[in-house]
Amino acid sequence: KYLNVNKIGIDDNFFDLGGHSLLMVKVNNDLKQSLKKDISIVEMYRYPTIKTLSESLSSKSDTGLSVDRISDRAKRQKESSNKQKRIKLR
Repeated sequence: KYLNVNKIGIDDNFFDLGGHSLLMVKVNNDLKQSLKKDISIVEMYRYPTIKTLSESLSSKSDTGLSVDRISDRAKRQKESSNKQKRIKLR
């Protein structure tokens, strides 16, 4: 509709297909209306493919799980770091 491209894949980058800031605003407005969800322009710049934007929006709706994953990862990294320190002290 906006890019004059016949077929767009989920991994195609909006900007590589000829997108620019003014088109981004138009797409953003249409997405907000279609999805009935607030999507920031910054988020669309950060995730310029359908796949990455979709993944980002999906993870935002499951924030609790994301926080748990981050917390678990931080805990594992800390444990690994402590283990490395103990090995060096031997």
